[in-house]
Amino acid sequence: MKHGTSSQIGQSLQHNLCGTVETMAHFSEFSKFLRLSGLEEVMASSCQDEKVILYIDYCRVRDKYHFLSKFASSVLPYHLYLIDGTEIEKNSIFNCCNLTRVTPPPEIYYQRNFRFGSFSNEEVFFAREDLENIITLYKLHIQQIYDYVDINIIKNCIKTTYLFSLLTIRLLKPKIIIIWNQFHPLSQTATIAARQSGVPVCFTEYGVLPETVNFDILGQMGESSIARHPQKFNSLPISQKDLDNSTIALDYYFKTGINRRAQNRYGEISEKIIMLANGRPIIFYAGHNDLAAGMFPYKETSHDFHSPNFKSSTEAAQEIFRLADDNGWFVLYKPHPFYSKDKIGQLPSHVLKIEDGNINECIDAADVVCTVLSQVSYISQIRNKPTVLLGYNQMRGSGATYEAFVKNEISLQINQALKFGISSSQKQAWKEHVARLLKYYLYSFNINNDFSPITYQSADILSHKFKTMITYNIFSDFGPAGLLRSIV
Repeated sequence: MKHGTSSQIGQSLQHNLCGTVETMAHFSEFSKFLRLSGLEEVMASSCQDEKVILYIDYCRVRDKYHFLSKFASSVLPYHLYLIDGTEIEKNSIFNCCNLTRVTPPPEIYYQRNFRFGSFSNEEVFFAREDLENIITLYKLHIQQIYDYVDINIIKNCIKTTYLFSLLTIRLLKPKIIIIWNQFHPLSQTATIAARQSGVPVCFTEYGVLPETVNFDILGQMGESSIARHPQKFNSLPISQKDLDNSTIALDYYFKTGINRRAQNRYGEISEKIIMLANGRPIIFYAGHNDLAAGMFPYKETSHDFHSPNFKSSTEAAQEIFRLADDNGWFVLYKPHPFYSKDKIGQLPSHVLKIEDGNINECIDAADVVCTVLSQVSYISQIRNKPTVLLGYNQMRGSGATYEAFVKNEISLQINQALKFGISSSQKQAWKEHVARLLKYYLYSFNINNDFSPITYQSADILSHKFKTMITYNIFSDFGPAGLLRSIV
């Protein structure tokens, strides 16, 4: 296929589904794949007139099934199809007649021993710049596991993902496509296929508060509707009951120390940190994963929606180290657990790098927590530590943190946080922010939340919102803007 614009390619493939199948057959055992994936059954039953919602998870999230079963049960008359890369037996994960699982071909995932013919340079299925960026991003993901990566296998993984996504979308004709993790290269590939097909996309990920999940039409983190429109979110009405729910939630999160990742035992590093700090103020800098935060490649959207001053987590860390030397701070540095291969070099004596420490203990040992955009900022707020944001996430403009979005203000904001701690207005803003998150934006994701003292939005509420979106054809904003509430 010759290189062309996304719309031209999309229009061509829209009228040539057989051609898509034929192209895919060149590099996979297509008949076997069709049977194993479940698409053969889909084609036989014909869902051209069926009301369909498609959920794509190429990240192989293993704890989504309880929530999806509830969502599928309540989203009728729409049928939920799940593209699921997780290697697990269907009958052991859900039992819902309104949920159909489709298994992607194994070729979308990098396998060192897998070999098949590579594509020619002329076979570009979407904008060449996007393709090159996604290939590079997937290569960097795989290099977190393997030292040597075969770029031809990477290219075929991306092409297979694109064609499989396109094929499934053309067959199912969904009203909307939900994609797990906006920034993963396979998710980006699926997003391109969806938009070429003219289907609205909604992104989903673990929520900013423990045991929750969020859905957002506009994007994740700094691209989310909350971060883009903080004033609109801050103006959504909340009652005293909502504020009481926020208090209950924050008390529960603090006392349990709950986190979406398993943590080391608390109490292993505090004494060492205090001893090395030797009376100096302790700044905890929490790194983020550039590959999963809209930071690679660093481009205009990275600057506008994620990090206005730093092109990487490591670059920001080095600036904090420099400022710490000038101001007499001690820095506790924890890189993202999935991004530990940072090339930061030898650390100065006033910096301690922690890779495996308990995140709650790191926060508790610090005087101020600083990060570009890590969700650690939410844990910091839960644990009542003043937080300085150098970039954008869903807390942007909330009034709950110190914001240093101009580089020469970083030192000032950290010193202000050291001097004043969390102000009364920040405490109130934080309480209101959490109240709005729970009321408008986050949904219960943990199977045990059914018995929680915290009031969460349920999968039933989410399904109602999706049906309303589809009925009224409103896909420009989702959740915090309150558009759906004004309709229903």
